Amino acid sequence: MGMTLDIVLALAALVVAVVGTLKDDFSTRTKRILVGAAAATCLFAIVKAVGDDHDKEFMKTALISTLSPANSSYVKLVPAIEAAGKKRHFDDSPCHHGMNFAEVWITARLAELEGE
Repeated sequence: MGMTLDIVLALAALVVAVVGTLKDDFSTRTKRILVGAAAATCLFAIVKAVGDDHDKEFMKTALISTLSPANSSYVKLVPAIEAAGKKRHFDDSPCHHGMNFAEVWITARLAELEGE
């Protein structure tokens, strides 16, 4: 729908510009209609641009919120988190897993079995 609307707005602006340029003997009423159409086209284009920008920011935020750090990044991340946790007297029980509960639970159970 977005690209279709962009094309319609561009064509509307083109029609208003061509008609307004080629025809000199318009009545005052017709000139007002053309100016109003051009202003409306401009307004709709601005509103659509703002909406598109908002959608782009939302999609960027949604994509970033689903990212997980790569395993190699934990080499730098874990010491920084542990240092910050020690300053605040947090319990040192590291869990370096994703948001998947089953993965965390199975890994914890396997660690318990290996410790027995």
